[in-house]
Amino acid sequence: MISFQSKPITFLPTFAEVFPVLVKITQDEYEELLEAQLQPYLLDDQLIEYLLKFYQSEQERELLWEKQLELWQELKLTAEEQRKISILRKQVEQLGDLNQKILRLVESLSPYTLNKLLAKDENEFGLKLLLEESSSQREFEEKSSEADEIMESLMRDYTKIRSSLTLMIPKLLAKIPRCAIEACAKKLNLYQDERLLVQTSDEALVLLDYCLFHYRWEGRNLVEKHLETHFSSLSEEEIAVYGVLKHAFFTVLRVEAALREGGLVVYDLLRGEFFILFDDNLSQTAKRGMLIVCHLINQPGFVLTTGAAIPVSLSSQSVNEILNHVQTLSLLNEEKKSSEITKLATEIFKACIWNNLLLPADFHL
Repeated sequence: MISFQSKPITFLPTFAEVFPVLVKITQDEYEELLEAQLQPYLLDDQLIEYLLKFYQSEQERELLWEKQLELWQELKLTAEEQRKISILRKQVEQLGDLNQKILRLVESLSPYTLNKLLAKDENEFGLKLLLEESSSQREFEEKSSEADEIMESLMRDYTKIRSSLTLMIPKLLAKIPRCAIEACAKKLNLYQDERLLVQTSDEALVLLDYCLFHYRWEGRNLVEKHLETHFSSLSEEEIAVYGVLKHAFFTVLRVEAALREGGLVVYDLLRGEFFILFDDNLSQTAKRGMLIVCHLINQPGFVLTTGAAIPVSLSSQSVNEILNHVQTLSLLNEEKKSSEITKLATEIFKACIWNNLLLPADFHL
């Protein structure tokens, strides 16, 4: 229970300044949760529990705010003070309505979290929402157990493909032509006076990762070109890995929640989609709201990076610059957006490099 301590009327200007901000933040949070209704299984129980506790405590605070405003109204007030209190009472009421809506919404999402309502599709290792609620405790336990099995299956698939990529990508990076490295280094401002300005292995990895997907040779990127040129000499496993890499795409992810088994729920800011991202390092260090700049590989049921992911904390100087680039791209139609991806990736990688944000994910050169 939150204790009440009455404030003097001198706090009125502070209340008048803070409450519009609280209303705006709460409205934004409500709208985000409304979007979660489309894919509630991407939430987890820990997040649901946190939201319930937080907004229940907010309800207690509203009662205290109402009590404070009532006490102030008993004083001899100026006309301006009366006007501000009248506005504040409406804002407190608005906050109360929003908090009640959020609590009802969170409670309605609770039965459909990843922990409770995942089932294996008969045709693929994907994830789908179970549309019917459990009719018994036994049924609920069976669904929870099945969800665990799916996550374990996905993690095994991830481990297998990550192992193959860890062996293959360094070999592919070593075959990047010097001319491609220099051309890409110039775009990223990492080349001056005929020499590379790369100082760390992390910078080198990001530069080479950029080269693979954004240096064009006869209309193809280096992954596509190498697959085409050396197809006859590659093993079946190598061809499969190249086939996966060929479809990797640049994006900026926002971390939504942490899952068990080294997974994260992420939101693709460029495509407007939720994914389950497996990444051993990022799952231990990523915080909710953090951005991840990367090339992404989409697999049935999950995604993974090509290995040169860059986490960007909300306190970083690069966040606003990155979000501005993302917003600009999102306003374009799909055809124009596709042609602008390399330009966007170039500007975002430059922002990350020059703000010392390079923290690679699963492997090093």
